[in-house]
Amino acid sequence: MYDLLLPVIRYSTDVHQSAHIYLCEDALDLWLATLQCSPSVAPSLLDLYSHMPALFGWCTAALLCATVNRVNSS
Repeated sequence: MYDLLLPVIRYSTDVHQSAHIYLCEDALDLWLATLQCSPSVAPSLLDLYSHMPALFGWCTAALLCATVNRVNSS
C-alpha cells in the first residue's frame, strides 16, 4: 500500500512542486486516511512530516490571500 500512496502524498504536499497548489488538499485527506488505516506507523510514513513546516507556511499565505481577496470583493 505504501509503495503507491506515499510517493503520491509526498509529491502532492511538496510546496516546491507547482502542482501542489491543485493537489495539496486532496493529498492531505489521503495522508490522514492512510494514517487512520495504518496498523502501525512506518518510518516511511513519518518521513512525510518533513513537509509540514513548508505546508504551514503555504497554508498561512493562502489563507491570507483568500481573506484579502474576500475583503476587496466586498
